[in-house]
Amino acid sequence: MEDLSEQILSLECDPSRANAVYNSQNEAYREGHAAALIQAADAVDTAPDPALAAINFALTLGCETANFLDRWIDADFETIREVWPNAPEELYAGADPLFEPASAA
Repeated sequence: MEDLSEQILSLECDPSRANAVYNSQNEAYREGHAAALIQAADAVDTAPDPALAAINFALTLGCETANFLDRWIDADFETIREVWPNAPEELYAGADPLFEPASAA
């Protein structure tokens, strides 16, 4: 989630077009703010949802569901990797600060 927060906080309103396109600087700020809000919403929509991935995976585990979810809630990702090596990457992305996607390795 930290990456998503950083993405949203780095969005900038661009008032530089105030005199060229807009009638006033206030109008330019409003337009820039609206564009930044739209970009933020898009970033949220495409962000990974590790909790949903963890729940979906846990539901496939039968009697191990509660044990797995306890480990995930406690952020015991090392144990999860050892006990459930087939767990999908999506449940780590955004939840495990040490997570490195296989594609980045």
